[in-house]
Amino acid sequence: MNTSHPLSSARRLAAWSALGAAALVLTACGGSDGDGAPSFKAIELNIAHINDHHSQLDAFAGTELTLDGVATQVELGGFARQTAVFKALAGTPNLLKLHAGDAITGSLYYTFFKGKADAQMMNSICFDAFVPGNHEFDDGDGVFKGFLDALADPANGGNCKTPTVSANIVPQAGTPLAPAGA
Repeated sequence: MNTSHPLSSARRLAAWSALGAAALVLTACGGSDGDGAPSFKAIELNIAHINDHHSQLDAFAGTELTLDGVATQVELGGFARQTAVFKALAGTPNLLKLHAGDAITGSLYYTFFKGKADAQMMNSICFDAFVPGNHEFDDGDGVFKGFLDALADPANGGNCKTPTVSANIVPQAGTPLAPAGA
């Protein structure tokens, strides 16, 4: 019974030589700082993101916090503050502005405007991308599509054309998100 490897020694040596040569060529493609390690030009990426604002567009007034043992009344949140922070970051190099979902549902703004008020506020920031959360689907594809239209389509008030990014949405054919079954 023959228990040798299916490749002969000469063929094995040739295969390892080819693999080694390929590794050297690919390493050379990355550049080097002299010690053989690849070198790449560093880039700076700044990321500013929010998520889960749940249609809470107004600030929470009269919130009491204890600061250094002293009860202090403060106003928290609100989309105007978010917009101010993002505008203050406008000169930041390579700034990526993201909204990570759950923008809608949770307040009377959603009850009355079904995401269009949220889209208008989000357009005051002009996010580079929006990733839908689970609450974007609370009232079905039609409401979600209306929100996306307001967010991205200039004809519907979306002056920023914010792209929506997701890898896990598979709309049913014939729904507002896939009217032609695409």
